[in-house]
Amino acid sequence: MSDQAPLQWYYAKDGERIGPVEESELRQLIADGTLQPGDHVWNETMGEQWALVSDRPDLSAAPAAHQLPVGFPPVPGVSSVPAVLGDPSAPEPAHWSGPVSCRAAVRPAWERMKDILFRPFSMSKWFALGVSAWLAALGEGGGSSFSGNTGDFGNGDMANALGGGDMQGIISEIQNFWYEYGALVLGISAVVILIVIVIAIFVAWLRARGKFMLLDNVVHNTAEIAVPWKTFAQHGRSLLGWYIVYGLVGLLIFAILGGIGFLTVILPCIRTESFPAAALSGLIGLGVLATVIGIAMAYISRFVEDFVIPMMYHFDLTVLEAWGRFRPLFAANRGTFIVYGLFYLLLTMAGGIMVLLALLATCCLGACLLIIPFVGTVALLPIPVFFRAYSLEYMAQFGPEYRVLKD
Repeated sequence: MSDQAPLQWYYAKDGERIGPVEESELRQLIADGTLQPGDHVWNETMGEQWALVSDRPDLSAAPAAHQLPVGFPPVPGVSSVPAVLGDPSAPEPAHWSGPVSCRAAVRPAWERMKDILFRPFSMSKWFALGVSAWLAALGEGGGSSFSGNTGDFGNGDMANALGGGDMQGIISEIQNFWYEYGALVLGISAVVILIVIVIAIFVAWLRARGKFMLLDNVVHNTAEIAVPWKTFAQHGRSLLGWYIVYGLVGLLIFAILGGIGFLTVILPCIRTESFPAAALSGLIGLGVLATVIGIAMAYISRFVEDFVIPMMYHFDLTVLEAWGRFRPLFAANRGTFIVYGLFYLLLTMAGGIMVLLALLATCCLGACLLIIPFVGTVALLPIPVFFRAYSLEYMAQFGPEYRVLKD
């Protein structure tokens, strides 16, 4: 038996040279799509010249065909593989071949979650997966929007002031304060707003990267941090751009609605010191319109999370390209996707009830852990892993080309 040391390989990804790695590891990187045909590889036998992965079919041919993900570009010298993941001779999951069903995807997603987190159980894996899950949800949580504190408005003083005809005095006080401190207020407000914007963009950037980290780990049943962080850097930047533009559009829409409500309802009431029935009707109409827009935006956000991001990951697309791929699918299955959103809401409510029951069972001691950001994510890790797997199991029902998960 030869005792010659195994050949060491290097590869270039996103402008960075990585290595050395064993040839078996390099083959796996090619097989699972981390290395694409346009990426470069090198070993000491190749002299000064790096080679494209597509120029080394010997590295791509050895792994079993089922290891290649759907959508992997054909490598020269390697026969194409079936679109269905897994062993081509193995039967596909039953819910993949039947009609599209929200309920049918629940059980396989549940089983996949148990495979990832409990078969076998590994605390180190939980903590590593917790990093990606925590980043993926960063900035999406937060405390309740309703503090229940009404301040001085509950003691009747403001009502008495308005009812007592002292409106002109209040307006005069506001004007005097603005004349004296208006410039200072504007300067402080501008600084605070700038800081908030910078922090919000940074948090959104981390969240965008985390989305692909969690997705990659769920797809491959791994607990990697560094590899998906580097591999999906461009995808994360594209998603960050979507977050920024979509957030600004949402703010603009609701600012316009608020401005319309103020100019057409609130301001006339202040001027006339009355609140007619027409004003109430106007507020109700604006409220209904805002609710409809809010529901539409919630659906868009849900579709980005559950379908657009997986398409970006699966087909190596930007966020706009993935939207272009999702739109025809949605157009052909509008009712199905609307039902999906409602069913997803029911699943979310069920998950919330389960968490509440668990907290009650521990006499609310578990709440002390949940309020610690990262620890709370690790404790509730089955929930984000399940929902990430659920959307992928659901999407797989639309055909082989949408099957992101490994069997």
